Amino acid sequence: MLLCNIHENMSAYILVLQNPWFSLVAADGRFNLDNVPDGNYTLVLWTEGKPSRERKLNVHGEVELDFK
Repeated sequence: MLLCNIHENMSAYILVLQNPWFSLVAADGRFNLDNVPDGNYTLVLWTEGKPSRERKLNVHGEVELDFK
């Protein structure tokens, strides 16, 4: 976490990822990852201040995943 030493209520996060696939979640909760090769993956959902959540999935063509 980075903190601003001028404004103590400001912070920023840097995520270092092991792959090029990431997405921001839209206001309606949807997200999209393009051009993911077929294979087995673990998708991690990260939200500031909450524990991360993971789902295993097998990508073969187009896949839908719900974190509810």
